[in-house]
Amino acid sequence: MAAQYELKDYKSYQDKQAGHAKERETWTFKNFMKKDPAALKRMKAENPNLFSQLFKNQYGVYPKL
Repeated sequence: MAAQYELKDYKSYQDKQAGHAKERETWTFKNFMKKDPAALKRMKAENPNLFSQLFKNQYGVYPKL
């Protein structure tokens, strides 16, 4: 079962014009790759723990950062 993250973890990655932070609470690594790869890249730099956990939930292993 995938871990759920708090909204605060996603606020910095929300689309500022559309304001879709609530929707992104349930996004997987694959959702970020398809829908907002720039946010995923920012997440990797700014919050590597969240990035790593999303990656692990998707692929079953932690990424090599």
